[in-house]
Amino acid sequence: MSIMLIDIGLFRSWCLQLPEATHEVSGKEEYFKVHNNTFAMIANNGIRIKCTPDNYKKAIQHPDISSSKQYGHFHWIWIHSCQSLYIE
Repeated sequence: MSIMLIDIGLFRSWCLQLPEATHEVSGKEEYFKVHNNTFAMIANNGIRIKCTPDNYKKAIQHPDISSSKQYGHFHWIWIHSCQSLYIE
């Protein structure tokens, strides 16, 4: 099992590896979409990702991840600190 610190550049490349993924920039925010449906956002205060209900419940247990204030009811998470966030 390998563990690494999340990197914004790497995150962008993962998002764009999805079939038909697009990248849009609006102001200071970046949006990643498939068929015009947003699945991830990058802003100056963190990353937001749409999750399945099960992954959402697991993710918000991490101290650096919260329910997105605007979109939490749609299972969006907010990664507000990538400094101590590790992924497997």
